[in-house]
Amino acid sequence: MNTENPCLACSTDQDCCTNLVGLRLSKTEYDLCFAHHAESGQVTVGREGPIYIINPDEKRKCPNWDCGGCSVYENRPLECRLFPHTLYVKKMTTTGAEVRWHAVPSCPLVRQLRMTEKAVESAAHEFCADAFGTQIQVSVRAESLPEKFRRKSGMFREKITRRLHRLIKG
Repeated sequence: MNTENPCLACSTDQDCCTNLVGLRLSKTEYDLCFAHHAESGQVTVGREGPIYIINPDEKRKCPNWDCGGCSVYENRPLECRLFPHTLYVKKMTTTGAEVRWHAVPSCPLVRQLRMTEKAVESAAHEFCADAFGTQIQVSVRAESLPEKFRRKSGMFREKITRRLHRLIKG
């Protein structure tokens, strides 16, 4: 495990890793860091086109989180390296995709970890090249305010739906 990880000083005990939801990966990253966890049932795997979306089992902890640190830190997925920025696909067709990024303000180290817009866009393009290949045209940019509002209201609806399902299942 790497001791150079600035997140080890986190005041929320690395909530992004210990309460992981919706980590987006390319196939390369999935095969390297998560395929064996999916085979053992530790994560559920969704897809957003060629992008893999990982959600841990009920424990809600990244399966690579071990003894207070990341066991794949040196080879961690790009979205982990980008944090507190995160990516999502806004729109995808057979010929193109629109990818957006935004910063997660709840990270207590957001000021120290935040990258320049140019660095985030460069990393996002690297991710898209790995995930989408060269078959389709991909545009990457920062999320607009209306996009942020739609994403957050969708997340709120999803959270309420999950709680209602849990209540119904009792």
